[in-house]
Amino acid sequence: MDTKKTLMAAALVAASALCAFAGAKKQQKPWREFAKPVCKFEGKPKYEVRGFMLDVGRMHHSMDTLKEIVRLMKANGLNVFHVHLNDNGFKRQFGDDWNKTQAAFRLECETYPGLTAKDGHYTKKEFRAFVKWARKMGVEVVPEIDVPAHSLAFTRYRPEFASEKYGPDHLDLDKSKEILEFLDKLFAEYLDGPDPVFSGKYVHVGTDEYDKRDAEKFRAFIDAMFAMVQKHGKTPWAWGSLTHAKGTTPVRAGRGILMDLFSKDYYTHTDALRDGYSIVNCWDQPLYIVPKAGYYNDYLDMDWIEKNWTPDNIRGDKVTSDQLVGAKFCLWNDLCGQGYTEEDNLDRIAKVLPIFGRKLWYGK
Repeated sequence: MDTKKTLMAAALVAASALCAFAGAKKQQKPWREFAKPVCKFEGKPKYEVRGFMLDVGRMHHSMDTLKEIVRLMKANGLNVFHVHLNDNGFKRQFGDDWNKTQAAFRLECETYPGLTAKDGHYTKKEFRAFVKWARKMGVEVVPEIDVPAHSLAFTRYRPEFASEKYGPDHLDLDKSKEILEFLDKLFAEYLDGPDPVFSGKYVHVGTDEYDKRDAEKFRAFIDAMFAMVQKHGKTPWAWGSLTHAKGTTPVRAGRGILMDLFSKDYYTHTDALRDGYSIVNCWDQPLYIVPKAGYYNDYLDMDWIEKNWTPDNIRGDKVTSDQLVGAKFCLWNDLCGQGYTEEDNLDRIAKVLPIFGRKLWYGK
């Protein structure tokens, strides 16, 4: 089948899938009734990274749910599942009290036993097996441990690491030496040994949204986290923040390091390309789901994405560089699961996959 016919066939199938989705919603059927494989992909995919990110730090999702997401991704041509393993809620949602604010680290941890969330976590054994199983399904799991912002779970465990200037969701970068020693032991637990928990190619280190008044210290911290991951033979991945954190302190770069471009205020694609990184398009407005929050999409606008978005469309600019390696959409649980369920989130995810997978496979 020639390329034109292939694209037309895929478009028709995806359109039919959307009709099925709409009909199923009217009949109030569960997402399983209509989240079926809908596209047959032919040829070589245009983009290496065809991804989705789930925030389990703010809302725990069962291992069964994670596996269901992998199955859905495989059926729709996606190949990178980014799992955001730690985070915290916003203080304003918890009576403006940090002591009451939700925070969680979702992995079993033997090095620091009190760090592991008690309201839901994954054992090392099950997460190790999950990463291997997903790889056999054709999906690379990218685990994320997010520092030095979004770090209330860590400062609950080690209060002396909390920033007095910016709040306890920020690690105190004046204590970077001690904090990095702490994190080196934490990462070693998941990366060392003949059968590591994180056996995939990539490890995501977060490094987003730290206060820019400490830009130089933040840049040094990012570089140290990249070095920590590389020491274990893994490829670093991060949320791009170097436009936000302008400075002179060098941060190691190169096409072997991936940067998620989520906001022009944090890292523009022109700056990231100039700095030499591989980049992933996950710009927030069209590609972020934040259930029930009101400031991002509750469900993605699939009609807009179908008509207007392509993976090389970053905030209206067409990016032609081969440093653009793909895109992903993200589901953030900012409200910490208040008022919605894992099933609701599966519904949000399943409806995106047919069009998103096709767009990333063919680039159109």
